[in-house]
Amino acid sequence: MAKIQIKSEKLTPFGGIFSIIEQFDALLAQTIDSTLGLRCTMFGYQYSEILRSLMCVYLCGGSCVEDFSTHLMKHLSLHPTLRTCSADTILRAIGELTYKNITYKSASGKSYDFNTADKMNCLLIKALLATGQLKSGQEYDFDFDHQFIETEKYDAKPTYKKFFYDMNNGLGWNRLPKSFMAQNTVFLLMTALIRNFYKAIMQRLKTHEFGLRATSRIKTFVFKFISVPAKWIKTSRRHVLNIYSDNNAYANLFKTDFG
Repeated sequence: MAKIQIKSEKLTPFGGIFSIIEQFDALLAQTIDSTLGLRCTMFGYQYSEILRSLMCVYLCGGSCVEDFSTHLMKHLSLHPTLRTCSADTILRAIGELTYKNITYKSASGKSYDFNTADKMNCLLIKALLATGQLKSGQEYDFDFDHQFIETEKYDAKPTYKKFFYDMNNGLGWNRLPKSFMAQNTVFLLMTALIRNFYKAIMQRLKTHEFGLRATSRIKTFVFKFISVPAKWIKTSRRHVLNIYSDNNAYANLFKTDFG
C-alpha cells in the first residue's frame, strides 16, 4: 500500500494560465476598455478584467460561467496582484452590454427578432487589429447582415461544423448563461473574441515545444499547456512563479516582472 502525505502548500494546477493572462492584458485590455468604456471609476471591475475572467474559465477547461466562482477563483487568487471577479459580476456585465432587440415583420406577417450588439461587434474588429490578425490600412470584407433567407435543405453547408463544434465544446455555446437572445448575443460575441485571442496566442506560441499544433483545440491546449502545477512565492524583492515541470519552454513565456 502506498504511503500518502497531505501537503497544504498553495499550489495551482493551472500554472500555464498566468502567461496567457499576461498576454491578454498586454494585447487587449486597453482596446476593450476604450471601446466599451469605463465601467467604474473607483471600486469595481472594468470590462477588460471581466472578459479576462471569462477567458480564464474556458482556457482552464471550464464549461460554464459559474465554474469561475465554483472551481477557478481560489486558484487565480493566488496571483499576487491579479483582480478576479465573480461569476455574478460576469453575468451582470453581460446584461449591461445588452442592446434591445429589433423586430422584423415579414410579408407573411411573421415577426422575427434580431440584435445588432453594436459595441461588441465593433470590439471584435478592434481586437483583431490589436492582436495583428487584421492589418491597419488594408481592406477587408465583413459579411454582417440580418437577412432572413428560406432554406430548402438542412445542413447544405457543412463547412461551419468544426467552428460550432469548437464553440459548443470549448467556449460554452452549448450552455448559454441567459434566458433571452439579446443577452446571449453579448455572451456569444464575448466568447468569439476569446476564440480570436486564442488563435492569436497559438500563432505566437512555439506550439511544438508543448506537443501542440497551431490548429489544436482548446481542450488539448488545456491538457498540454495550461495544466501544469505552479506556486507563487515571495522573494526579497519580487514575486516568482515556480512551475513544476521538466519542460524548460515554460521559462520563456513570461516577460513581465510582477514585483
